[in-house]
Amino acid sequence: MRARWIAGIGMAAFFALFASTGIYAQERQEQKHEHHWDNQHPQFDDHEREVARGWAEKHHDHPVVGFRTEDRLSADLDGRLVVGFTLDNDWRRRVHPVPEDLMVDLPAPPPGYRYYVIGGHVVLVDRGWRVADVINVNL
Repeated sequence: MRARWIAGIGMAAFFALFASTGIYAQERQEQKHEHHWDNQHPQFDDHEREVARGWAEKHHDHPVVGFRTEDRLSADLDGRLVVGFTLDNDWRRRVHPVPEDLMVDLPAPPPGYRYYVIGGHVVLVDRGWRVADVINVNL
């Protein structure tokens, strides 16, 4: 009798944990912003800009690589990082991956594009290293 009671409690705990994990995953997915990329000229929308800037504000006291003061671009270089600019080898050395906790809040990039961090900016870059769009998150 006691073994059945313990087994019943164990099963109830397992199902409660399973159900709550599923609910959390569903809520997280419902919160995910769905972006419909323009196939010809993909651009970030206001939601992605807000997400990136909000993320940077939360990490202001402990910035990660790509967002640190020493990673910032000079005014001359910053002015060159615009839509249509192609990143050459010198620029590619400045490229860092987007932090995982920011990446999960951004929509998947369109096919053939990737997100990178360069000097405090989140950039959307195509296969030819051409900049499609830029979010400036320098604070």
